[in-house]
Amino acid sequence: MDYKKVSLFIFFLITFLILTNLSFSSSECKYGYINESGKVVIDIQYDLAHPFKNNLAAVYKNGKWGWIDKEGEYVIKPMYENILEYRDPHAFAAVRINHKWGLINNNGEFIIDPKFQLLIKNRNFDNKIKKENIIYAKVKNNDKWGLINKKGEYLVKPLFNELYISGNSNDPGTLYELFNTGPNDNGKALVRIDDLWGIIDISGKFLLEPIDKWIINFNEDLAGVYIDNKYGFVNLDGDIVIKPIFEDIGKFSKALAGAKLDGKWGYINKSGSFVIKPNYYQVSDFIEGRASVKNEEDGMWGVINNSGELVFDYKFKYKSNFITIQS
Repeated sequence: MDYKKVSLFIFFLITFLILTNLSFSSSECKYGYINESGKVVIDIQYDLAHPFKNNLAAVYKNGKWGWIDKEGEYVIKPMYENILEYRDPHAFAAVRINHKWGLINNNGEFIIDPKFQLLIKNRNFDNKIKKENIIYAKVKNNDKWGLINKKGEYLVKPLFNELYISGNSNDPGTLYELFNTGPNDNGKALVRIDDLWGIIDISGKFLLEPIDKWIINFNEDLAGVYIDNKYGFVNLDGDIVIKPIFEDIGKFSKALAGAKLDGKWGYINKSGSFVIKPNYYQVSDFIEGRASVKNEEDGMWGVINNSGELVFDYKFKYKSNFITIQS
């Protein structure tokens, strides 16, 4: 069979249900692969199985993860306790072995040795960049977070209870955290030490010394803060520059930030004044001078420019970060 012309799909077979029509538990489910005709091409044998990426699929059997090719042969031996896959062949997956996380390429070779309690790669990292002071991953050791470069060397030692590269401490910080730091951006990070929040640069130097306020949505040298159940903004000196009067806020982009007041969203400037009136049920941050806004009456999305003018009418059910994608 020519596997290049066949799409493989994961499916599961509940053997006990089919053979005996009896009840079953999740431990009795096994996974294999079928082709477009529904023919089994890789035997039903795995406890878990992922879709194929770059001609390899992660499979879990007997308590270990490995990767198989489209013939069902192991290319990367099953030896890992847990995995987190990326679409980068140079940094194919974060893997845990002997309770420590490292990073392997698509040949199964370690490019960062397994020595961390947790490792989350910067998904936007560009391997063509030769600079070493670029955030490659955030790592956890001894229950504290730090940052490493692509050699696995510490840029910022693990000193923080929480650390967020995305500039938003609402980020859950799980294994699936998506980094927003660009490949040429030396980056800033929100950090928490005990009950204090601050902002650091790539060297670990504090740009905003830790303060006793919950910081969110840091961008353009202004950080959102949560004080007495309301949101406002502080500058890098920790001074309140926009009073906490809002029910919710977005982050500043080109000097505009979403803000919610009396149940409606609009956009404020860096003085805290509404320049686009709060008339919307829901909004996105501005990207490239445009933002998605949701109409309360029918729940449909439209797109406005930074003057508040409607660029695309309210006729979309869903929105992306920039433009609505489905009518």
